[in-house]
Amino acid sequence: MRLIRLYRIENNFRLILYCIIVALLILFGTYNNFFSYVAALLMMIYMGSSSEDDFVTMMMFIMPMANIFKPSAGSASLMTYIELLFVVICIYKRKWKLNNNSKLILVFAFYVVFLQLLHGGLDITTTIKIIVYLLILNFACEAELNRVYKKLFFAFIFGVIVSSIMRYADSNVFRISEIIKMKEEHVGYGIYETRFSGLYGDPNYYVINVIISAMLVIVLLRKNDISTLGSGIIMLPLVYFCAITRSKSALLMLAIVLMFLVLTYFERRQYFLTFLAVIIGATLVVFVVSGYISIFSGTLDRFSRTSESSFGVTSNRTEIWTFFIKYIFERIDVLIFGRSMLFYMLEGRVTHNTYIDILYELGIIGGLLLIKILYDIFSKNNTSNNEKRTIINYSLLICIVIMYAFLSELQYFDPPFHLLLCYYVLNLSFKKEQVSFVNLQL
Repeated sequence: MRLIRLYRIENNFRLILYCIIVALLILFGTYNNFFSYVAALLMMIYMGSSSEDDFVTMMMFIMPMANIFKPSAGSASLMTYIELLFVVICIYKRKWKLNNNSKLILVFAFYVVFLQLLHGGLDITTTIKIIVYLLILNFACEAELNRVYKKLFFAFIFGVIVSSIMRYADSNVFRISEIIKMKEEHVGYGIYETRFSGLYGDPNYYVINVIISAMLVIVLLRKNDISTLGSGIIMLPLVYFCAITRSKSALLMLAIVLMFLVLTYFERRQYFLTFLAVIIGATLVVFVVSGYISIFSGTLDRFSRTSESSFGVTSNRTEIWTFFIKYIFERIDVLIFGRSMLFYMLEGRVTHNTYIDILYELGIIGGLLLIKILYDIFSKNNTSNNEKRTIINYSLLICIVIMYAFLSELQYFDPPFHLLLCYYVLNLSFKKEQVSFVNLQL
């Protein structure tokens, strides 16, 4: 009886080895920043000696560790500079010839810079980040989908799991908490509870990666690239990490993940498993809501506290959204052109909504430019034989659209990787699936 059968793993051994070594160096970088620089150097060596696909896969694995991949707590992540170098190399390999979408990204860059200068400043780091991220997304979507999607999906899933486990290494040796502070929440009577957030400072920004990982497991199950047992084994730590964040959105999104799991079995015509998933899922929901599964008790407590407070279930987000929208529509210049990326906050508040962020910082003109860029990238139809998409193709897009409505992701570092995964899931073919990379089965 074999639990794991690795197929053609020799072709990916070098990639896996580099990923493991770089991840360990990043962890040791929290002890001494020398190791962080060595990790960056090793990534650059791999960048120059591997294909673009393999290096994007490595970045996908390392991305959840970006917050500790830095020389010091107050400095920028070294991942940002590596991504900039990667974009330069990609442009060089294309002999400095840019496609129409890359040119449109440069127009967007000019708009972002001009708008900042008009408001009396220029945030060079933020400007470089958003342009680099769009170019990475544009270049990465040129890859042949069926050749790369599995290693990208597995890299992201295991990157999230490994980075989550890294948090437990926090100690006098690995000083993770000096770089990233876990969020504390006042629960009353002077008592504060710490909420798990992996290598992120905010549990909600961490949770979206865990939910995306869970959805990717379901997509791989739908493609027959992983068995039911294998998917269950990987799902267990993901559900556990969601639970210990005490995030309300995590619990709600897990219900959506369960719904897509049922739909996956139904699409595969595994009607017994469909029925079983419905029964087990419904039982789990009842047990969670009733408080019989203690790991979710913290989340249920947060639901009860917020429902009794003036903040409500959205933790006061609706009031913040109203505040920003009122400000935007009362100022025609902000509505049309945006306030620029210099202004992330308004009177000390952040929007907690990516879509309002786009309107607030970029205005209608900049927002439409960004939408046009993303539309052109996603229009690169990679679906085999242009076959009709199923609901599973839209699963990750649905999750991201929902969760981005509660997070300010515009200036964050992970949207290009989220959108890249979304692009691949959207264009996957589920016709005559074949097991070809990693198959977890008995």
